Amino acid sequence: MSMDLHRDSPLQVEISDAVSERGKVKFTVQTKSRLPHFAQPEFSVVRQHEEFIWLHDTYLENEEYAGLIIPPAPPRPDFKASREKLQKLGEGDNSITREEFAKMKQELETEYLAIFKKTVAMHEVFLQRLAAHPTLRQDHNFFVFLEYSQDLSVRGKNRKELLGGFLKNIARSADEVLITGISGLKEVDDFFEHERTFLLEYHTHIRDACLRADRVMHSHKCLADDYIPISAALSSLGTQEVNHLKMSFLKLAELFERLRKLEGRVASDEDLKLSDMLRYYMRDSQAAKDLLYRRLRALANYENANKALDKARTKNREVQPAESYQQLCCQHFERLSDSAKQELMDFKSRRVSSFRKNLIELAELELKHAKASTLLLRNTLVALKGEPQCNLGP
Repeated sequence: MSMDLHRDSPLQVEISDAVSERGKVKFTVQTKSRLPHFAQPEFSVVRQHEEFIWLHDTYLENEEYAGLIIPPAPPRPDFKASREKLQKLGEGDNSITREEFAKMKQELETEYLAIFKKTVAMHEVFLQRLAAHPTLRQDHNFFVFLEYSQDLSVRGKNRKELLGGFLKNIARSADEVLITGISGLKEVDDFFEHERTFLLEYHTHIRDACLRADRVMHSHKCLADDYIPISAALSSLGTQEVNHLKMSFLKLAELFERLRKLEGRVASDEDLKLSDMLRYYMRDSQAAKDLLYRRLRALANYENANKALDKARTKNREVQPAESYQQLCCQHFERLSDSAKQELMDFKSRRVSSFRKNLIELAELELKHAKASTLLLRNTLVALKGEPQCNLGP
């Protein structure tokens, strides 16, 4: 995922460096700004993942942003699986040769580096989404996050807080069912009714597509790993044979080694251009659904305020407070609806543009790899027959 910020934007944010230390990743956040809120036009700070989560939570808890899609928080850096694989490989296995060990170690190191780069990219996209939004970038906590040079002293959530957040999500889901189902609240705007129906279906499809893309990418990785022992066995036969089959074994070993690298690139490209994109918009569509829930809750409060006002007028008691509360709920609902409509339209254009860009780039890369595989197989067959080879390029 990437965010294309205009060069003339008043606020540009990027992560210029990142270091992994004792299970923690420290991100160097570089900022260039022409906004009057900052003391300097360029500055940088070092932040950790917990501070990104703190910033995301401050936006969620601020009622002023109830009508906006809050960019999804970046996922926690997770290198546990790669580290365990490296550790098991380092413990040694007598069943693999030294050459296989070196290749497998190289593959695991490449995988670890790819995960690290994706982690940095996801944290950078979160900040760039905030910086590109005309309202969210004006938040005071965002200024503090970008400019305050000292540690923000933000800690990770403990088990009690995590459990509280989980229960809060359950309560919100139950409240949404209660509003739409039991209370029979009717949507007053066809636009939001259509968006709600679409997002429910879209989120389900995007989640399923993400799982399928992960399985395809994992299959390519497994295929690349399977080429390692095949290449090693053929190479070993080529060093042992003394007859006319020697060169054939060596050529085939080279073929499988190149195919391994190609499959690795295919897996990496599918992971970056497809799986990561689907995973990101799965979280982004959830943020859009959360926006629709907040608007639905505001509508329910407005309807309840109307009922309370009718009851107060019938009893002729506390009419003025009921009218004031009803007007407050009406203004809040209308303001939230206006901003939510614009946010959902922007979300549509953003995701369509991103899908088009990533899918075109993925198709071009797939064609490039398919062409390389075809040329590689053809040249190997030509070499086995002793004929001149085609040019594979760089």
